[in-house]
Amino acid sequence: DGIRLVDQVGAIRGILPFRGKLAFCASSQQHETVAWSAAWGRGRADGSITVSRLERDGTLPANNWFKANYRAHGFAMSEDSVKVAVAGPSRIRMKDTESGSFPEARRGYMENVLSFLPRSRTLLAGSARGLEMLSFRGEEPPQVEVLVRSCPRAAFALGDGAALLTLADEAIHVLPIRSGAPPLLRGPAAGRTWRLAPDGGLLAVAGERLSIYEIGSGRCVHDLGRESPPATMLSFSPDGKTLAAATSGRRQIRLHSLSSGSLSPVVPCPQPVIAITQGVAGQLAAIGTGASLYFHEPDQDRWVARAAGFQMRLAPAVLRFSPTGQRLVVGTEGGGAILLDPRDGTVQKEFEPADFQAAAFGPNGRWLLLASLDTGLLWDCATGQVHGRLQPFGAVPGKRMVRFSPDGRRVVVGENRAVSVWDVLSCRQL
Repeated sequence: DGIRLVDQVGAIRGILPFRGKLAFCASSQQHETVAWSAAWGRGRADGSITVSRLERDGTLPANNWFKANYRAHGFAMSEDSVKVAVAGPSRIRMKDTESGSFPEARRGYMENVLSFLPRSRTLLAGSARGLEMLSFRGEEPPQVEVLVRSCPRAAFALGDGAALLTLADEAIHVLPIRSGAPPLLRGPAAGRTWRLAPDGGLLAVAGERLSIYEIGSGRCVHDLGRESPPATMLSFSPDGKTLAAATSGRRQIRLHSLSSGSLSPVVPCPQPVIAITQGVAGQLAAIGTGASLYFHEPDQDRWVARAAGFQMRLAPAVLRFSPTGQRLVVGTEGGGAILLDPRDGTVQKEFEPADFQAAAFGPNGRWLLLASLDTGLLWDCATGQVHGRLQPFGAVPGKRMVRFSPDGRRVVVGENRAVSVWDVLSCRQL
């Protein structure tokens, strides 16, 4: 009967009258404005883009603030709710809420790369010309600057918005978000592996050489030398001070100390590795090609087998330490998972097969989320019980990626084309 507007405590504040199938539904950063669009079919638009400003008490107004018969693919709004961008086939329409001007059509844009920068009225939009930055000043036409002259696949801000990471033409670009500034970092991504540090301040890129870049300045702060063959797996320690690098199908795992810049050789793993992960105080775990789990004891500099009675899943491999290092979750053959103590290998819990694709621990180690293709199992490590289920994630097949927010109250689930945010205590999607 419509789209329900629900506040953070679960109370329904209003219903958006709507019949049919949704194309998208979104809100501004301050939750003052909501927008939705009907899906289309048979080559024509079945609905229109509708934007509503909420009343001060959070309820819906009697009349829509803006409505246009327009086949919409995406929606973006500045944080101050002054500029609205609606993307359609090869063009973007702008709406100025202060002046009330009719949306401005600009042709040649990609609808899947569209977002406003934090705390600004600057729009990032992808086009056939590249990634463009549109800066608005009053009612004048926006100033357009091409940041990357290649068709972008994705673009998003890092940290406080001082830098931008884009993927375009199989290349990684880190750009300062200010007019006329040169790129901080540019390098090919094809055939390379890259990973951000836990705090988002460093970017590790593995190619012919293994390099660590500082996101804020773009400087290469660590050149860890030539890699032969190049690393295909990278893992930062929780404190970001150590980087583990390995090549799929090889036995050697290399540990690089970023504080001293030295390389600490590791005893070759008993089997060629498929997946690696780091924990606290030098903890290191690996899954071998023989579907076995190994744990490296740094004090004695040796590998020991764990969970010998289980076959580990090789693709996709699920392997993750808890923040305290007292637990390790690993995916097993058949789509199941086990939770164990890495120190002695004691299996604390065996989860029934559910085609688990990814796993993540909360920041304090209490929560464990195991994500399958269509649902998520939230395990309470303190009570040893299932706290709830997050379902459904969506119908898009593909690899799942899950992360907890720093305060542990939210969990973010990513898939091929969508991201969803869930409340941990209520297991409700926000």
